[in-house]
Amino acid sequence: MTQEYNGLETLGQHGVCVSVKSSIWEGRKKLQPQDIGLTTTEWKSMEGKMKLGVKYIIDPALIRPFTTIRQRARGIVLENSIPLGELTGAFFVPNTTFVEMNEGVQENINEFYAKREEFLAEYDHNSNEWVKECRETALEFYDFISSKEPKDKFVTRFINNMVRAQPTKEALKEKFALRMSVFELAEPSNVYVEGAEHAARAAILDEYRKNATAQYKGILDTAFSELRSGLVELVNQVGSTLEDGKKFSDRTLNSVKKKAEKLRKLNFIHDAKLEENISSLEKLCNMGAKSYTSNDEMMTGLKNGLSKIKKSIMDDEDKGDVIATFGNKQGRRKVRV
Repeated sequence: MTQEYNGLETLGQHGVCVSVKSSIWEGRKKLQPQDIGLTTTEWKSMEGKMKLGVKYIIDPALIRPFTTIRQRARGIVLENSIPLGELTGAFFVPNTTFVEMNEGVQENINEFYAKREEFLAEYDHNSNEWVKECRETALEFYDFISSKEPKDKFVTRFINNMVRAQPTKEALKEKFALRMSVFELAEPSNVYVEGAEHAARAAILDEYRKNATAQYKGILDTAFSELRSGLVELVNQVGSTLEDGKKFSDRTLNSVKKKAEKLRKLNFIHDAKLEENISSLEKLCNMGAKSYTSNDEMMTGLKNGLSKIKKSIMDDEDKGDVIATFGNKQGRRKVRV
């Protein structure tokens, strides 16, 4: 079953693309021979015995919260999207999950910048306190190179170099950023190449369209596989608590139901078999753990039901029909980009 249609335009009616970009100051300085009073040549003569490496110029514990917030923001996008393959770092977020995703990411972005203001407010104090910890490192280098200059002078120079490596507050503002970009997928409608003849421009446009069609099919292939494998993982999650002798509880079943509902929202390709098997899994979970643990016949029915769902969802012979049928379904954009 094949059909020609404006693929990316159709896909664009069902959701948007999202990427989360960030920058976080590492708070480190790469040590140079001059930091310990040596020339490059002098250091090379002893380089094999000890490495200069890097030195933190601020307490790394003060940087970690930014990394945690970034990971949370990216995790929210992952939970509510389908990866876009060749478009590294970008994810397709269906209309049905965009609002939830947007609220969660924006909340973390706000927390990130609030944490940045807090970090900057305490920066002078924390940086001055931390460089005092550099004294021990300076003494290690002093003993290693058997420096002949006064110890206090050596240590003072080392610490001063660490202080000079610390950015100003104003510069640090640019080193902490967390942003979410939202953009839409669209078929290339026109391409202008300066100096090119009409035939050449037409050829370039045709090539763009071919690439767009390939990307479109790749996105739908990925969506089909990701959604179905996601349901298989949920079936396995329930099954593993039975096979491994772990405690089988309502907590497990409720967790699976919550994740199953998220898969349903992500099913923008209208995979009927996926929806049918999600419903079957929910029915099994709705019975409650006690009804299974207290009745052998019910437990057997649960195991058979899980096996049936897994077998059904792993049969992908209908993949071509699902993807082809999707082209006939017009979505309604709920997000203005």
